[in-house]
Amino acid sequence: MPAKGRVSAGSARPKRGANGAVTSSARPARGRAAPEKRQRTVRAKPAQVDGEIDSDSEPDSDDNAAVARRARGAAVAADAHGEASGSEDESEDVETADERRVRMAKAMLAKLESAKRAAASRDGDSDVDSDAVERDIDRELAKQAAQAAGRHFERIAARLRAAPAAPPPRFIRAHARAPTALALASDERTAYSGAKDGELLKWDVETGQRMRLTPKAGKRPPIAALALSADGHLLACGGPDRLLHIWDTRIGKCAESFKGHRDGLTALAFGGSKNELFTAAKDRTVKVWNLDEMTYVETLFGHADAITAIDSLSPERAVSVGADRTVRMWKVLEETQLVFHAHMASIDCVRMLTPTSFITGSQDGALCLWLATRKKPVATALRAHGAGAPAAAGSGADGGACNWVSALGVVPSSDLALSGSADGFLRFWRCDAHESSLEQVYSVPVPGFINAIQVAQTSRRFAVVATAQEHRLGSWFRDHSAKNGIAIIPLPPGLVG
Repeated sequence: MPAKGRVSAGSARPKRGANGAVTSSARPARGRAAPEKRQRTVRAKPAQVDGEIDSDSEPDSDDNAAVARRARGAAVAADAHGEASGSEDESEDVETADERRVRMAKAMLAKLESAKRAAASRDGDSDVDSDAVERDIDRELAKQAAQAAGRHFERIAARLRAAPAAPPPRFIRAHARAPTALALASDERTAYSGAKDGELLKWDVETGQRMRLTPKAGKRPPIAALALSADGHLLACGGPDRLLHIWDTRIGKCAESFKGHRDGLTALAFGGSKNELFTAAKDRTVKVWNLDEMTYVETLFGHADAITAIDSLSPERAVSVGADRTVRMWKVLEETQLVFHAHMASIDCVRMLTPTSFITGSQDGALCLWLATRKKPVATALRAHGAGAPAAAGSGADGGACNWVSALGVVPSSDLALSGSADGFLRFWRCDAHESSLEQVYSVPVPGFINAIQVAQTSRRFAVVATAQEHRLGSWFRDHSAKNGIAIIPLPPGLVG
């Protein structure tokens, strides 16, 4: 079995120059607002294993100040670098990893300062206290650094063991064919669902009222994946038509459509709070897009078969899985990837708990909990959704029949994950990678195939689940007793704080 290591992100057809560098020949995206990508030279780097991050520790005051100083120093250094090198090789516009870090640091500082000053103005302060704004920015930077490093971690799953029964789920029937994807806005009042019938719906979570965004008449390509930006203004949509559609949710219209992938899109994920989008497809590639500028950035190669799912918590890192039974963590700035092996069948879902830990679900019926610094899963739950039901039976990792794990949901920076299959239950898991623990703590009856799960991240009052008569990736099995639609699952109290 291949060992996990650091692998250079090369192209499908690498070329080696006289200096030993590997030159990418990534196919440039085609279509509107997707300019040709310059060839990038990627030099091989020695294999390294990242240091393990203690998820329980909190940054101290010295760390807070250091984080703020580094971010501010990066912004100042960027200005100095621009003045010093402005006359040198102005024709070269390929952004290096260091330049990208500097650009992101400057953008983050500008947004934080603007938000703090706007909040002070709304509170009626005519004289904005600059020192107070600076302190707020420093605290916010330290908090984001702790989350990015995996040091901000909540243990909430154990509270579900003795939790009282929550109210029954509220089911809303919709879509002529199986719903395949969900997106939940950060305000927790609006949700979006897409289905195999090509229908894209906007939901009011409280009332259940819905609005159709796609036209009712005419040919509509199936929808396989959705992703919503942090501010809720941009909704990314993809499917078998190979196009990436960007919807402006403020006007309910498709603002842009991009070509680029050579086969159908299967998964989408925004990189945290940034408008950096990762797209994955059956063509075995991951593409990166900058939706602030509506441009294509780069292509990531490595998978040997169709990619089925992708997730990200920041623009610098993403995790993808596929039919090649591999898990790949992409370190975008370093232009490297980590490869993991364990599952015995196609891996259909993945979600990141922290920047260094994630959970995967497979057609072998197993759930695996991973740390980026470990070669093998730190914990595995075989037959996580029981022995195979007549609707969806497969061969498990232990050779017995099992239900495929078809969907995952998480509360980021916590130990709580949710999984779905076709066994009639939404299951809740305690996931602690540093304690090598993966155990079920709660379950809710949900009939049919569970194709997507979204959890209300702030209030943690409910989860939204897409239920269907068949699996999102195909029509191998069919449950005629199930209904297509979405279910609002109330969560037990006590998950906040």
